Amino acid sequence: MNTSASHSQEAADARTVDQAIGMIHSRLHREAIHALREVTERTPTKYQRIEAEDDGLNIRFWDQEEFLAYVAYHRGRPTEQSIRWIPAAYPRAWFFLGFIYVHLRESTRALDALNRGLALEPDQPRLLCEKGQVLATLRDFSSALELYRRAETGRPETSPLQRAMALRGQGFQLIELGDLEAAEECFNRSLELDPKSELARDELKYIAHLRSGGSAAPAAQTVTLPGQGTLCTVCGQPVQDGRMMELQGRPQFVCTRCAARNN
Repeated sequence: MNTSASHSQEAADARTVDQAIGMIHSRLHREAIHALREVTERTPTKYQRIEAEDDGLNIRFWDQEEFLAYVAYHRGRPTEQSIRWIPAAYPRAWFFLGFIYVHLRESTRALDALNRGLALEPDQPRLLCEKGQVLATLRDFSSALELYRRAETGRPETSPLQRAMALRGQGFQLIELGDLEAAEECFNRSLELDPKSELARDELKYIAHLRSGGSAAPAAQTVTLPGQGTLCTVCGQPVQDGRMMELQGRPQFVCTRCAARNN
């Protein structure tokens, strides 16, 4: 398949991934898995996020946030080149498969999907954070911490919001590992990048609670949510940070405020 044809196929597959995200929002997980599996079956044996051409670079971006962060980082640098945005399909498809399996608490399948995505983009912060989430649920906090650190530092053009998420992930693992000072530093650094995060503020209060002799609560991890349209299943408001909670016998996404009310 020539370059133009492969880009056209990937663009079509990227649209299918977008449709699958809509299915996830509607909790149509079986349908989303079917759509994503069709895309992953076309994963190329050789996948390059960045392709150099005579007139510039073809770069596969997941979304506008990633594109703008890349442009902002490279603007004015000696190596700056013209960029053509290619919609990323295959690592995203593996990511959202992993995301669904995390939601369904199928850790083995989740790890397999996320590892396949990381084989295509080893420094993709969202894949690294989601795999860290799985390892944290398996109580492998040290390995999860390493993944969150890679998510923060592995790609220089990572957006501030993604770095903040990676730092919060580190903070959660450090609390579980008993290093409250390092955890506090991570949450404070995350607030410098994402000042609106109530989750980080809540965790800083929790650290203060532990230092004052308060009892530890069960581990609660951030959830990597699939896009800006995700709504809290309790209050119906848009969610950026949330937690997976058991409500009415089912794991559901809940915003930080509603999670606190339901604890």
